[in-house]
Amino acid sequence: MGGIENSRYLLWFSKKYNSKFFNSNSPIGKYWMEHPHFTLGSAIVDKKILDTNYYTLNSSQQKKLKILNCGFRINEVSNQATKSMIKELLCIAPKLGSKIASLANKGLVCGARLFAAWEQEPILSNAVTLSNKTNDFGIPSVNLKWKKSSFDKFTIKESVNLFNKWLLEKDLGRLHLLSWLFKNGQYPENDELAGYHHMGGTRMSVSEKYGVVDENCKVYGSKNLYIAGSSIFTTGGHNNPTLPIVQFSLRLAEHLIKTKNQV
Repeated sequence: MGGIENSRYLLWFSKKYNSKFFNSNSPIGKYWMEHPHFTLGSAIVDKKILDTNYYTLNSSQQKKLKILNCGFRINEVSNQATKSMIKELLCIAPKLGSKIASLANKGLVCGARLFAAWEQEPILSNAVTLSNKTNDFGIPSVNLKWKKSSFDKFTIKESVNLFNKWLLEKDLGRLHLLSWLFKNGQYPENDELAGYHHMGGTRMSVSEKYGVVDENCKVYGSKNLYIAGSSIFTTGGHNNPTLPIVQFSLRLAEHLIKTKNQV
């Protein structure tokens, strides 16, 4: 039913039927996650960069920096916007600006916007809960608590630092990052904010203390209640969750067929 609705209905059933059908002590609605999506700034890059306009850190660098997953999108801007960027660069760093202006005249570089989407730390306080309001069918509406932690900020800062270092080492471009990234500012509220990727809330775990479903997607304490969808994710990566949802659905279908044949 979705990354919010799965938690909503389990919480409602638990309240309505006094935990008759499953164990309500498991963390239903907890560890809810999204993918933060934000514009990081602008860039002047080598045209080759746009051949693959999506970049991410490899796993070894991620482990070395002790951060979560992150992906960058680089989208080309108009010639007029590129000229404005170069003009600004000429005022700040004339020598570098002149070099880039020369490359731009040869069609070798262009202006771009830099965007990012990254993995969020799963924390207990990010949660789906029931409100006191109900809809026309008597089903409670939800309250959603979603905040980004200091570790989420750390992940994006370290990721963009490494990406910038790579650009400089390869002489593939220069970044102009927005101030909120490095001046401990608040996240902008007029940007993408998130990816509409609702994850967590009925997470999978080997322990009912930390999860709502077991390794076969069955709700702890139930006899035959299973959940499919991104609400069972324990972590979210940085990619769209659609294909993992399909994979888990197929996996669950195979399990149910196998279980039925064993009866």
